[in-house]
Amino acid sequence: MVSVPQKIAQGAIRAQTYQKNWNEANLSTTLRRFVGNNPKISYTSSGKKIYHGNNGIRVVQDLNGNYFRIEDTKLSGSRKYLDLNGNVPNNKISPNGKQQGRTPSKYNEVTHFRIKE
Repeated sequence: MVSVPQKIAQGAIRAQTYQKNWNEANLSTTLRRFVGNNPKISYTSSGKKIYHGNNGIRVVQDLNGNYFRIEDTKLSGSRKYLDLNGNVPNNKISPNGKQQGRTPSKYNEVTHFRIKE
């Protein structure tokens, strides 16, 4: 079992390791767009602040890693996170114009956002 301090540090470690591949995004703008102006807020023991909207969308901010993700809780399966356009980016268009699936690492790259503020 992972201890709470170790779990909290994981967000910072994850960001340090991968953030060079993540886009930067404005958290305030994203919150207004996806969860509204007065979201319900909760916290997890692993260092996350969760902004809940009324539409099943929530923005999950990692406080230690200084990044966030947009989650659609109405979706089933492991790929519930959205891009900044509100789409589940399971697929991408290859250079030759064909649609192909994203690998887990490429999916994570387009669903994690460094906080720009």
